[in-house]
Formats: sequence, C-alpha cells, structure tokens
Amino acid sequence: MRAVKIGASVMFHPKRRSAAQALAAQLTDFNCALAEDPSPGGPPTSRRSALLAWSQARADTTHHLVLQDDVILGADFVSTVSKAAELYPDCALALYANWNCWNGAAARLAAATGGAWARAVRGEWVPTLALLLPREDAVGVAAEGSSKECTELPDDVFVQRYLERVGRSTLISLPNLVEHAGGPSVMGHAHGPRHSVCFIGNTSKSLAANYWQTSSISASATVLPYVFRGRAGTVVLESATGIWRHISWSRFLHLIGAQDRIEMIRDNAMKFVRQVAVPPRFGPFVVENQFGGAFIYGLIAGSQGGAWSSLVNECLGTQLLGGLSNTGVVLGDDALVAIGQELVTHWHDGLNHGRSRPSPDIAGRSLDCYPAAADVWTYRLEDDPEAARSEDSSKET
Repeated sequence: MRAVKIGASVMFHPKRRSAAQALAAQLTDFNCALAEDPSPGGPPTSRRSALLAWSQARADTTHHLVLQDDVILGADFVSTVSKAAELYPDCALALYANWNCWNGAAARLAAATGGAWARAVRGEWVPTLALLLPREDAVGVAAEGSSKECTELPDDVFVQRYLERVGRSTLISLPNLVEHAGGPSVMGHAHGPRHSVCFIGNTSKSLAANYWQTSSISASATVLPYVFRGRAGTVVLESATGIWRHISWSRFLHLIGAQDRIEMIRDNAMKFVRQVAVPPRFGPFVVENQFGGAFIYGLIAGSQGGAWSSLVNECLGTQLLGGLSNTGVVLGDDALVAIGQELVTHWHDGLNHGRSRPSPDIAGRSLDCYPAAADVWTYRLEDDPEAARSEDSSKET
C-alpha cells in the first residue's frame, strides 16, 4: 500500500473567519492552511477562494484536501481520510454529497447495493464541500480554474471539467464523512436546506470495525431514483446520446411494465392524506411522489440485488427531507414519523418487486421524448399541472 501524506486547506469568506479557524484547528495533522476569498466584495462566487485553496497544495504531499468553511467533521475524520487515500490513492474522493442532487442519489443506491464508495455521476458537478485530490490533480485544478474558459464558473464545475478531461475517477464516501452546517448561503444559493445524503455522525454505530478497510466501489449507475422539490422519478442515462433524462415515477413504472403499482401507490397516498395532517396546497402531490419515490428506490435496488440496511434507512430519511426542501410543504413531527413509516413499507414493496424481475434496461432505448434531467433545476412545484390535479382530487370524498 502506497504511503500518503495529506495537506489541507479551508476555503472561506471573511464573514466565516472564526468558523474556518475552528475547522482548521481540527486538521493540524494535515498542516491545514486557510484560503480567504481575496475579493469578498466582488460578485458572490466560490471560485476565488477555491483557486487559492487548490494552489496551496504543497510539494511534500501526495494529496490535498479542500474543505468549505461550513462543514462539520465526522468522528475519526483524519484517520478515516488517511485510510481512504491509502486505499484509493489515484482517485478523487468526495467526502460529501447533497441529499437532493444526482450524486446523492448515486450514494443512496450504493447504500442498498453494498458499496462504501459510489461512483460520481458523470455530467453533474463534482461535490466540493470536502474533496481530496492527488497532488498533481490539485495543481491541475488550480490551473484549470484560472484559465480564460473558466472565469465565470464556480469551483464545483471547473473541478468537474478538469477531472472528466483527464479521466480521473471520482468516488463519493458512503456514509459521508462531513455534514453541511446549514445557515444562510454567502453565495446566494436558493435551493433550500442542504444536507448530507447520509452523514457518518448518524450511522457510525452501525458500521463494522473494518468497514473502510474492506470497502467496495459500486458500479456506475445508469438509472437513479431521484426526488427533487416534491417530484419523484428517475434520472436515466440515454446511452446513445450521453444525455441524462428525467422520467417521472409513474411514467417510469409504465415504461418497465409495472403499471399495476401506480394506482396502488396513489390509493395509499390518498388514504394517508385523509388520515394525517397534510397541508392542502401541494401536500397530496408531494405525499404521492414520496411514496412513488420510495417504491422506485426499492425497485431499482432490488433489481440489482440490494438489501435493507441502517444506511438505507438513513438515505430514505434524507430522500424525504431533501425532497420536501423548497416545496413550501411543511409537515409536523407526527406527520413526518407517519410518512417515514410508510416510505419504509413502500421501499420494501419496491425491493420485492425489483427482485422478481430483471434490472430495468431502458438506458439503451430512445428517450428523447423525456426532458433533459438538467432542466430539473428550473422546476417549480407551483407550475406543475399534476400538482394542481392532485390537490383537487384530495378534496373529493
């Protein structure tokens, strides 16, 4: 096993100087440096401090770790990262993925299929909240981000461009080794709360003592279960074009010949809405999509030999909370507990259904009738006619 020596930087905005200093103090084993935004009065962007952080990679190190100033480290962070670098010295290691991004969905699927590392989704930005790179790549990223072509790009995009161009594999740790602290975004992001898809702080007690030493890498996913802003579905890679397509949960079940499950899920959702305190505006649509999203998550996992675990339980919970983010639908504690129990039931129903049939092979089909998945970021629940119809139907008795 190759010896590694890791250096680190915390990139920060002056408003968060104290948080950055406190974080760096936890990383003295990595001789952590601070990378302050050199032009904090300029347009909000992560680019400036990220470029400085990556340029701080020292010549006497094998790897460089860059963290943003608003992360929470999991237990035994330094030793776990060091072991990971020894196991996968030639990979980019992302130690966090958002609960409602494609990479988060890839991590969810890996949780069910037994992978401690999920392969990052090619075509989505690289998670840069906490990212470890081989030193030569840290130098390359700094050069890439400084190029004329990248002057307007945020760090997660120019890092993605560089890693894809040089063919460097990016792996996402499962569970994630850091959590996002939350709070207002200094970058002006408006995607609602942003948290880990599966934080080690919530799952460490369930991990075997040799979990990281015996870790495995999940296969590259071409079909991902995905819930965003209340709408559930799948993100599917169209092999002929390399375009990721978004297919709603009900259309996906039609596509794979599981139409009989659609009405069952809708009936279950309507019963739930009538029995539990759910906000009338968009609430029925969101509940139906949460049930459908849990079923599809289980179905895809089952078709790939997946199984239930404590990590899946955590991932299902963040699929619920991440999927509610930016919907305006607020569920009380009792309703969250109740819907969480229903999601576990629907996940297992999907798992059993998936085990009884081969893996859904739709990536090879022509999917140009479905929207590009990248368009999901402009989706607004209030503009969705299905949400309005679901709201109306819930008023019927």
